[in-house]
Amino acid sequence: MGRSVRWVGPAVATTLTAALAVAGVAGYRWLSEGNGHPFGDERACAGTDVPLERALEARGITLPPDATDVHYTARAHPADGEPRLAVAFRSTRQAMSTHLTANGLDAGRLTRLDEGPFAVGDVFDVPPGTCGNTGRAPAVAIPQGPTPTGTAYTVAVELDGHAIRSTTAVLLTVPSTG
Repeated sequence: MGRSVRWVGPAVATTLTAALAVAGVAGYRWLSEGNGHPFGDERACAGTDVPLERALEARGITLPPDATDVHYTARAHPADGEPRLAVAFRSTRQAMSTHLTANGLDAGRLTRLDEGPFAVGDVFDVPPGTCGNTGRAPAVAIPQGPTPTGTAYTVAVELDGHAIRSTTAVLLTVPSTG
């Protein structure tokens, strides 16, 4: 019995050392990845495997210069039905009007967003995996594209009656085929 007691101390010490080493490595990786955010980017949602700037640039898409509260999901190879890129942010009516006009939407049509090719819904149709505040007001989906790279995408904005809200939540999505 005396012999079995002698090896218990070293076995416990070895096990404890191994457990601390594993916890240390996991903690270092968690901290080095920005507290669990992909690329250390707090804007990135779980499952993102492409940095935002690269995903936007690859498709010839820009965000308005005043975009705030940006959150995104970007995937190189999304599962069926998931977006290749989804970016949620906040902007102003003026900035979004300027941005949409610069991207090919006739400024005159921005005053009646409940007509024509626009899809109006009660709230945003948020794709799986999207994080952040995507808005809760009635919204309109505005088809965009193709961009210079040939990518078609959709911009959804919150509505105030028939026009974009003065401060609006925006959801930009590129389908898995984009």
